[in-house]
Amino acid sequence: MRARPRRGQAYIDRQIKQMLGEMADRLEANRPGGTITVIGRHALLQATTMDPTLLPALRAKAPDIDGAIPRRQYAALLRQAADTMTPAPPVCCRKPMRLDGTQYVCDACQAFTDQAAPTRADRVTALHAAADRDYAGEAARQITDG
Repeated sequence: MRARPRRGQAYIDRQIKQMLGEMADRLEANRPGGTITVIGRHALLQATTMDPTLLPALRAKAPDIDGAIPRRQYAALLRQAADTMTPAPPVCCRKPMRLDGTQYVCDACQAFTDQAAPTRADRVTALHAAADRDYAGEAARQITDG
């Protein structure tokens, strides 16, 4: 049996930032005028991911709730938390790479990564978003056309 590959901190940070945005979207789409409590926060976290690596990191980044607050307000706090996250630089030759313009460069071997190019996860996310928009539009047409 092969060991599961470790995920780097940069990957985890990207995922957490994306999930914070997804949580905010969910709160604004479903009963934005309602309230969310501590228990609701835990349910929202678990509805977003049950991954044993990502859930604790997401829990650490998602703002805490005291009592009950409006869902729209908590969505704004989630977006603010996502906006303040800066991704960790990639690692090469066991050292963090330095940012040089739009790319990270390894001082040891001169390898580089272009940050302007989307990652595979970014491309898949964009494709899913496009499919969701297309499905929603087609579904709306089918409902209105009868």
